[in-house]
Amino acid sequence: MLPSTEPPSRKTKRARNGDGKFFVTFPYPYVNGRLHLGHSFSLSKCEFAVGYQRLLGKKCLFPFGFHATGMPIKACADKLAREMEEYGCPPVFPEDDAGDEVSKMPPATRHEALLKSKAKGKKSKAAAKTVAAKYQWQIMQSLGLSDAEIAKFA
Repeated sequence: MLPSTEPPSRKTKRARNGDGKFFVTFPYPYVNGRLHLGHSFSLSKCEFAVGYQRLLGKKCLFPFGFHATGMPIKACADKLAREMEEYGCPPVFPEDDAGDEVSKMPPATRHEALLKSKAKGKKSKAAAKTVAAKYQWQIMQSLGLSDAEIAKFA
């Protein structure tokens, strides 16, 4: 759709009458992972859309992080506190005996099993974001935080 050719004063009057409104929001990223280029790409799409709609004479509202409550962060802090109560600080987690069966196989069999698992085709983006950690403490260690820093979050 091309912008209209009517003078800017008419566009402004039309927008003030309530004919042209545009609303977009973008949630701020939570602290459960590192920021990456995908965050800025998504934000730039919202910002571009708002700018374009303003050029069309619409009244625009762009509240950044309007709907976030912080509950995921609180839940992670509570989970850390439970882990510290149960396993100590820094925690000593029990070993998982039912862990990775592939690593227990002989090298030749392991290679065949790995080739078969590749045929299932894991999504590369999902695989890159997946952390093999079971506990919240381990997830935070994978982000590069020291044990002393992690304890402060609980």
